[in-house]
Parts: sequence; C-alpha cells; structure tokens
Amino acid sequence: MKRVKKISDTEILELVTLVLSRYICLRTISSHITTRSFVQTLAGIAVAQSSIDAFPRKFAAGLSARQLRYHVAKFDLAAIEPLLNQALQHYVPETFRHLKSALKLAIDFHDHPYHGEPGNDATEICRGKAKSGTTHFHTYATVYCIKQGKRYTLALKFVRNYMSLVEVLQALLAEVHMLGLPIKQLFLDREFFTVEVITFLQHHAIPFIMPAVARGRKGADGKSRLERLCTGNRSYITDYTLTSVKNGLKQTATFKLYIVVKRRKRKSKQSPYEYFIYCLPDDQFPIERLYREYRLRFGIESSYKKKNESLCRTSSRSAMLRLLYTGLSLFLINTWIFLQWEFLSQKRRGRRRLLTRECIYERFCELIFNALKLIFKFRPQIVCSAESPSSSAAIT
Repeated sequence: MKRVKKISDTEILELVTLVLSRYICLRTISSHITTRSFVQTLAGIAVAQSSIDAFPRKFAAGLSARQLRYHVAKFDLAAIEPLLNQALQHYVPETFRHLKSALKLAIDFHDHPYHGEPGNDATEICRGKAKSGTTHFHTYATVYCIKQGKRYTLALKFVRNYMSLVEVLQALLAEVHMLGLPIKQLFLDREFFTVEVITFLQHHAIPFIMPAVARGRKGADGKSRLERLCTGNRSYITDYTLTSVKNGLKQTATFKLYIVVKRRKRKSKQSPYEYFIYCLPDDQFPIERLYREYRLRFGIESSYKKKNESLCRTSSRSAMLRLLYTGLSLFLINTWIFLQWEFLSQKRRGRRRLLTRECIYERFCELIFNALKLIFKFRPQIVCSAESPSSSAAIT
C-alpha cells in the first residue's frame, strides 16, 4: 500500500510562528499587536519578498507599516544577533540527536551591496570588489554544516570592517562549540589563506581544507613560488611555509600542500592538465579523494542563492534591520530543510528517501503566504477613493 505524507500550509505557518515567537518577543500591552502577529508579518514580508511599506497594503487586517517600524526599532544590533542564532540552531538537537560522527562544516562570507551613508557608524560598512554598482557592503559570515544531505546554517555573524578573519572564525566556532558538535573537517574559502588563520587552526587542532592562493613576487619566469610547484602529471604532497610581514613583524606558518592534478576534459592550447592546490594541516587525508571532498563546499553557494527568494526588501540604512532580514531568510531555509527530512521523507537503512519533490523552496514560501491570506484577510482588489467629477465641479 502506498503511504502518503502531507503537511498543510497552516501547519507550516504554525511551526514557523511557534519557533520564531520563542526568540523574537515583543513587550507590548496591546491586544491587537502580539508577538504572534508580529513574527507572522515578518515571515510574510520575507516569503513575499516584499517590504514593510508594501506588505500591509495587501491585507485588510494585520499590522500597519507604522506599527511594524515602531516595534522593529525596539531591537538593536547587539541584541538581535544572538536571538537569530538561537532561532537558526533550534532544529539542531532534533536533527542531530542520533549523531555518532563528527560534522563537516563550511564558513563563508556574504556581501550584500549597500548604497549610501552608514546608518550609525562607518564600521558597519565593509569594502570589496565592485558588485551591483558599489564597493560598499554589509557583510555577514555564516557557518554551515553538511550532514547526510542536511545543510543547516548554524550561526550568523555581522562583520565590521575592523574585524580580522581570526576574530570572525573565533565567533562562529564558539557557536558550534556551544552546541557540542564535533568538527570532522572545516572547509574554508581562498580568502582565509593567511598565516594568522592557519596558525590559529593549527593551534586549536581543527582539521581544515582550503585552497592555496599564489601571492607575492614573481620570478624571471613570470611564476610565483606556488605556481612553480604545478608540474608533472601526478598528484603529490609537499611541505610549504607561508610567510607574512605585518607591522614590521615576520610571521610564518608551515603546513602540507596538496597538489591535485586533473586532466582537462576539453582540448586546449594550454597544458593538458589542471592543477588544484589545497592547504591542509597534515598528510593524513587521501589525496585521491581531496578534489571531490572539497567540492562539497560549493553546495553552500548554490543553496544560499535560495536566500534571495525569501529576503525582505528595504532601502533603510539600519544595519540591525538588514541583519534581521538576512537571519530571517536563513531561518526559513532551515525550517524548509527540517520539514523535508522530518515530515516528507521515508526512513530506511542508510540515507532517508524523500517521498515528494513537490516541496521545493518556492512552493514552501507560497504555502506560508497562502496561510497568511486567511489570517490577515487578503485584499483581492484595489480600492481607491477619489472625488467624483460632479462634486468637484460643484465646488468650483
């Protein structure tokens, strides 16, 4: 007999409401404005990719734009970040209750283009490569786990322009440590290839994989020291020492360098081989698996594209509001993943099997918005009040 599992739009909205209400609470004596209606409105703005101004106009009931702004302003940047992290971590105990092995984690930066002057102070804005017509960004760092197809965001960190990479790592890894999750492998992007980061990870005995970046002076042959190691047609492991001079002080870090050689799939006038260089703390990892293993990290970039499908729109200069919107979007993605594996999957030996492909993220957002239509009384038509021609003529 075929077994059918289903979950309704109201049940999905109820789950989102109950979890968010635990961490984002309002202090108000109004019977109309409650924590429940507040978080439901925020979730609706997110899934509709709307704004505080536009969303209330779609409904006859619910909070107005003025009420939303008043209550959102009660939060501050320092207070909202730990609340969002608690919400992101809500599903972790239930999801990893049978955890018997360590987790693979990935850390990444997200640059949201920003146009205009800083909201409170200049440290809120980070500089980067030009994107969307600006070099100014609000930057967020996230730590992300990879376990049996479940890709949860475990923590979010607002990055200020004076913070070092090591400070960001410490903050995110502290959140993972508080959860009691062991780390099997930490996947890092190429921008973490610095002496300070490598020394920090080696000192704390954290296993990591990151691409090595060719920097520094080039010799007479036009190649850097790293590029000269890319020779031959066989992968190999070697020792490498990275040197950095900062404020007149010389720092070094010694580690294992994995040079992975792959034959090009297409013919090219260049070398028939491609070289991928990775930095690891030791030589215990099988080199034949390294290229495929690091590709797991690319899932963080593809899955975070979904974040934009539930990201509220704003032109506000408030860094707190933009952080709230980003954390809310990541929380909705975590909820979507949790629902897929807990309610829309079949337990079996090995990895669970999803029973339906109907619950794509776009559909998940549509169901939440559909449930809100009944609660806030969706307006199916546009009504404008204007003076009639006859009345205006009589006045003149």
